[in-house]
Amino acid sequence: MEEAPRKSNLVKNLVCIAIIAAAAIFVWYKYAQSRLVAKENAAVQLMEQDKHENALEILLPLHEKVGEASKARVGGYISDCYVALAEKPSSMGEESIKNFQEAMKYDASKVPSIIKKKLDNKTNGN
Repeated sequence: MEEAPRKSNLVKNLVCIAIIAAAAIFVWYKYAQSRLVAKENAAVQLMEQDKHENALEILLPLHEKVGEASKARVGGYISDCYVALAEKPSSMGEESIKNFQEAMKYDASKVPSIIKKKLDNKTNGN
Protein backbone atom coordinates (compact mmCIF):
# COMPACT_ATOMS: atom_id res chain seq x y z
CA MET A 1 0.00 0.00 0.00
CA GLU A 2 2.93 2.28 0.56
CA GLU A 3 3.95 2.01 -3.11
CA ALA A 4 0.88 3.90 -4.42
CA PRO A 5 1.73 7.17 -2.59
CA ARG A 6 5.35 6.86 -3.80
CA LYS A 7 4.22 6.61 -7.43
CA SER A 8 1.87 9.50 -6.87
CA ASN A 9 4.70 11.65 -5.45
CA LEU A 10 6.94 10.70 -8.36
CA VAL A 11 4.30 11.70 -10.87
CA LYS A 12 3.69 15.00 -9.05
CA ASN A 13 7.43 15.72 -9.04
CA LEU A 14 7.76 14.93 -12.74
CA VAL A 15 4.80 17.17 -13.56
CA CYS A 16 6.33 20.00 -11.49
CA ILE A 17 9.68 19.59 -13.26
CA ALA A 18 7.96 19.63 -16.64
CA ILE A 19 6.05 22.81 -15.76
CA ILE A 20 9.20 24.52 -14.48
CA ALA A 21 11.12 23.51 -17.62
CA ALA A 22 8.33 24.81 -19.87
CA ALA A 23 8.24 28.09 -17.96
CA ALA A 24 12.03 28.45 -18.23
CA ILE A 25 11.92 27.84 -21.99
CA PHE A 26 9.11 30.39 -22.36
CA VAL A 27 11.02 33.03 -20.36
CA TRP A 28 14.21 32.38 -22.35
CA TYR A 29 12.30 32.67 -25.64
CA LYS A 30 10.72 35.98 -24.61
CA TYR A 31 14.11 37.29 -23.45
CA ALA A 32 15.75 36.34 -26.75
CA GLN A 33 12.89 37.92 -28.67
CA SER A 34 13.16 41.16 -26.69
CA ARG A 35 16.91 41.31 -27.43
CA LEU A 36 16.19 41.06 -31.16
CA VAL A 37 13.63 43.86 -30.90
CA ALA A 38 16.14 46.00 -28.98
CA LYS A 39 18.75 45.45 -31.69
CA GLU A 40 16.26 46.37 -34.39
CA ASN A 41 15.30 49.54 -32.52
CA ALA A 42 18.97 50.47 -32.11
CA ALA A 43 19.51 50.02 -35.84
CA VAL A 44 16.51 52.21 -36.67
CA GLN A 45 17.88 54.93 -34.38
CA LEU A 46 21.21 54.75 -36.21
CA MET A 47 19.39 55.07 -39.52
CA GLU A 48 17.61 58.16 -38.23
CA GLN A 49 21.04 59.61 -37.38
CA ASP A 50 22.27 58.87 -40.94
CA LYS A 51 24.68 56.20 -39.65
CA HIS A 52 23.66 53.65 -42.25
CA GLU A 53 26.92 51.69 -42.22
CA ASN A 54 26.56 51.13 -38.47
CA ALA A 55 22.91 50.18 -38.86
CA LEU A 56 23.87 47.57 -41.47
CA GLU A 57 26.32 46.01 -39.01
CA ILE A 58 23.33 45.30 -36.76
CA LEU A 59 20.69 44.57 -39.39
CA LEU A 60 22.53 42.05 -41.59
CA PRO A 61 23.10 39.46 -38.81
CA LEU A 62 19.66 40.27 -37.41
CA HIS A 63 18.04 39.43 -40.76
CA GLU A 64 19.35 35.88 -40.41
CA LYS A 65 17.99 35.47 -36.87
CA VAL A 66 14.46 36.87 -37.12
CA GLY A 67 11.41 34.84 -38.00
CA GLU A 68 9.74 34.90 -41.39
CA ALA A 69 7.18 37.47 -40.24
CA SER A 70 9.96 39.97 -39.46
CA LYS A 71 12.29 39.22 -42.39
CA ALA A 72 10.44 41.56 -44.77
CA ARG A 73 10.51 44.45 -42.31
CA VAL A 74 14.21 44.01 -41.48
CA GLY A 75 14.96 43.50 -45.18
CA GLY A 76 13.23 46.81 -45.87
CA TYR A 77 15.47 48.53 -43.34
CA ILE A 78 18.55 46.95 -44.93
CA SER A 79 17.40 48.09 -48.35
CA ASP A 80 16.81 51.62 -47.02
CA CYS A 81 20.39 51.68 -45.73
CA TYR A 82 21.85 50.54 -49.04
CA VAL A 83 19.77 53.06 -50.98
CA ALA A 84 20.88 55.85 -48.62
CA LEU A 85 24.51 54.82 -49.06
CA ALA A 86 24.11 54.69 -52.84
CA GLU A 87 22.57 58.15 -52.92
CA LYS A 88 25.28 59.79 -50.81
CA PRO A 89 27.03 62.53 -52.75
CA SER A 90 30.41 61.05 -51.82
CA SER A 91 29.45 57.67 -53.27
CA MET A 92 31.27 56.87 -56.50
CA GLY A 93 29.57 55.36 -59.56
CA GLU A 94 30.55 51.71 -59.13
CA GLU A 95 30.03 51.89 -55.37
CA SER A 96 26.54 53.33 -55.90
CA ILE A 97 25.67 50.56 -58.32
CA LYS A 98 26.81 47.90 -55.86
CA ASN A 99 24.76 49.48 -53.08
CA PHE A 100 21.65 49.65 -55.28
CA GLN A 101 22.17 46.01 -56.25
CA GLU A 102 22.41 45.03 -52.59
CA ALA A 103 19.27 47.01 -51.84
CA MET A 104 17.40 45.11 -54.54
CA LYS A 105 18.34 41.78 -52.94
CA TYR A 106 16.45 42.70 -49.78
CA ASP A 107 13.57 44.88 -51.01
CA ALA A 108 13.47 45.95 -54.63
CA SER A 109 10.53 48.30 -53.98
CA LYS A 110 12.89 50.67 -52.12
CA VAL A 111 15.06 51.24 -55.21
CA PRO A 112 13.87 54.04 -57.53
CA SER A 113 12.29 52.62 -60.69
CA ILE A 114 14.67 54.41 -63.06
CA ILE A 115 17.63 52.84 -61.22
CA LYS A 116 15.97 49.41 -61.38
CA LYS A 117 15.60 49.75 -65.14
CA LYS A 118 19.24 50.77 -65.55
CA LEU A 119 20.41 47.89 -63.37
CA ASP A 120 18.24 45.44 -65.32
CA ASN A 121 19.69 46.75 -68.57
CA LYS A 122 23.21 46.43 -67.19
CA THR A 123 22.70 42.83 -66.01
CA ASN A 124 21.03 41.87 -69.32
CA GLY A 125 23.96 43.28 -71.26
CA ASN A 126 22.11 46.19 -72.88
